[in-house]
Amino acid sequence: MKVRFYQLTSAPLGKVLPKLLEKIYEQRQRILVLCSNEETVQAFNEGLWTYRPTSFLPHGTSKEGDATNQPIWLSSKVEPLNGATVCVSIEPKKLEELSRFEVVVYLFESSRNAAFISLWQECQNKKIETVFWDQDVEGAWVEKVAAEVG
Repeated sequence: MKVRFYQLTSAPLGKVLPKLLEKIYEQRQRILVLCSNEETVQAFNEGLWTYRPTSFLPHGTSKEGDATNQPIWLSSKVEPLNGATVCVSIEPKKLEELSRFEVVVYLFESSRNAAFISLWQECQNKKIETVFWDQDVEGAWVEKVAAEVG
């Protein structure tokens, strides 16, 4: 398992998530976007339909069904019904719950970082391959070394 942490400091989650999903989708990976509840699932679903008028990210939710044909599946449950190998979680889910995925990406706003920092420390203690990214003031991603996290 590989774990990536993306701490948002200058752009909102709704703006960053589609760009991150595009990059993962371009690598032909199937993705589960793990949300806190069904309201968040629907908000992201709507956001993915409207975030850029010139492109489309194929995705679905339990309301549309047909998970096996959706490379990006939005859900509040840790169920990779679409065969996802990558989980993008906006919630600090425990590593044990996400162990079936090859790659776990935690995407979170800096105001909620305490639980995610705890997960990062757990990864470090377990010698899991981990990278921590932080946004600079322009929104670019800067990799942090272990001493800078926390």
